[in-house]
Amino acid sequence: MRKWSLPGVLMVAIVLICGAWARSSPPEPHFSSASLSGICRSSAFVHGYVHGYEEGFHIADLRLYAPRYAFNPPELDKKDEKAYRPEFGDKAFFRSGYRYGFGSGYADGMAGRKFRALELIRDSLTDSLDPKAFRADNLDRGLSMGYFAGRERGLRDGRLREPFRPDREVCGQQGTSEAPGFCVGIKQGYRMGYTDGYQNQYEKPGAQTASR
Repeated sequence: MRKWSLPGVLMVAIVLICGAWARSSPPEPHFSSASLSGICRSSAFVHGYVHGYEEGFHIADLRLYAPRYAFNPPELDKKDEKAYRPEFGDKAFFRSGYRYGFGSGYADGMAGRKFRALELIRDSLTDSLDPKAFRADNLDRGLSMGYFAGRERGLRDGRLREPFRPDREVCGQQGTSEAPGFCVGIKQGYRMGYTDGYQNQYEKPGAQTASR
């Protein structure tokens, strides 16, 4: 009969535990989605946004249909942390996108609007986001900065009932030569953020028309 040493037993136990954890870890649905796989693999920011939007929309449903449900805002720190996996890319960009997405999804859900994250991404990210064309960190840096700027402008225009204009020129020549992904990200992040900001201020979202 084979005798096991303590280190050997510990090693086998670790292997078995890690194997069980790997098998129990659910596959990432956004990586297998035909409409989301490409952008979620290219951008940690957008991937985080999708996760956050889904969770925010879900929490809003609970608030509306289960009145006793109470959500504590500090829990958001745990939610974006728990949603992240190393294979998603840069953690800071993922968490930033998650928080923006959560706020937008929650606002849409509480206002009774439809789930629109996929439509927003499809309409906003219209240019090529081929990760081979530029570094992912430049793309995500541009997306996050563009989203913030667009959201602020969209909130302002929505409050003032200004025309819906998500396609303003927001990235000139500066930085385009050394970091082309940054400029692409700025433009498309702005479009996403502007739409979110405007949508959450306008009483009749369906009446939005783009002003060219």
